[in-house]
Amino acid sequence: MDDGDLVRSGRWICASLWMLVLAAALAGMLLGNGRGQLIAFVAAVVVTIVTAVMAKLARDERLAYPVAYRIAAGALLAVALAGVVLALVPHASEASRIAGIFFGLVSLLAYRAVVARGPRTAMFTVVIAMWAWLPIGFITLIGCKCGPHFVRVPHATEVATWVTLRVLLLLLPVLAGAALLAFAPRRDFMPDARVVR
Repeated sequence: MDDGDLVRSGRWICASLWMLVLAAALAGMLLGNGRGQLIAFVAAVVVTIVTAVMAKLARDERLAYPVAYRIAAGALLAVALAGVVLALVPHASEASRIAGIFFGLVSLLAYRAVVARGPRTAMFTVVIAMWAWLPIGFITLIGCKCGPHFVRVPHATEVATWVTLRVLLLLLPVLAGAALLAFAPRRDFMPDARVVR
């Protein structure tokens, strides 16, 4: 078994772990279980570390499966842009406007991932998006005047923003798995190979 086979098998293992993170996140969301979502987040942190150690990601690699990768990265970009649009709608809620900052950051990173020549950019996007939504969620929760006699009806953009955020978070493990499987390290006998656009 040569180095290339070891890298490929390591990436398959990491991609499988990312799909398990996706399954845990979906189960937590469908069951409405906060603990399940917390377990999925902690698992994503662990799998990120495992991926950094096992996958041997390079900056410039051969894109072996461009369609699958571009669909995953393009879907993340589209969802992030939808979040930005929700923040710019007239009379958007304050929570939507605050989340728009996060969606703007992710859309810039997702665009970089779409045109990337290696899996590092996609993994960087996943890691930044995975952590950057936490302060936004915390800030919006601080503004909540929750109490026993306080009933707040959320604005339509706020509901749509939280749905968009959930979809975006579910797309992160998909992008990570797609990047791990779509890119392949360059071989010494093809040093000048480039991605065909």
